[in-house]
Amino acid sequence: MARKATDLLDVFRFGDDDGGDDHARDSGRGASKKKPKREKPAPKRKRAQGLILNRRQVVLGSSAVALLLVLSFVLGLSAGRTRPGAEEQTPKIERRTPVYIAVQGSLPLLDKATRKKIKPAAVAAILKRDYGLQSDQMRIEPVDGQLQIQLGPFRSRRAAERFVADSGIEMLQLYMEDPFRWWKLVRWRPKR
Repeated sequence: MARKATDLLDVFRFGDDDGGDDHARDSGRGASKKKPKREKPAPKRKRAQGLILNRRQVVLGSSAVALLLVLSFVLGLSAGRTRPGAEEQTPKIERRTPVYIAVQGSLPLLDKATRKKIKPAAVAAILKRDYGLQSDQMRIEPVDGQLQIQLGPFRSRRAAERFVADSGIEMLQLYMEDPFRWWKLVRWRPKR
């Protein structure tokens, strides 16, 4: 009895899947019992050609492809930014004078206790003495029935708020009033 082909290579080598007579004839068993039949020669099979890659090679190849994609993307972006004539298309920004910020408070024009006018020079002297401010850092002038006091100039709102917090100017008491209790940030007005 002929043995069945159990190896996959045997199936491809001998052409049948049950390991029949051809296998027995090739192995030398039973060849004397039967005369070989004249058969047409089998057409030659083309060998399958392919590339077999192991896992490491697949990972390396896919990493190289991903790296090339990233590089092409980055180069495409950088080439798009530096095209000729790009400088002419960007709008030119005009330089403006910087806007400075001031901390503003106010006092009534009359002292409650004496019913006399409050002098701006007296307020400036108190601010110089108690807070170390210079005369160019203060604007004190009557506006709309109030004595308006501006302290500054500050380059940003944050700098002005830091001055208020660090100096304690909001606790200042002048002529029985709190001029900076409800302080606000305004645009610094230069002297007229």
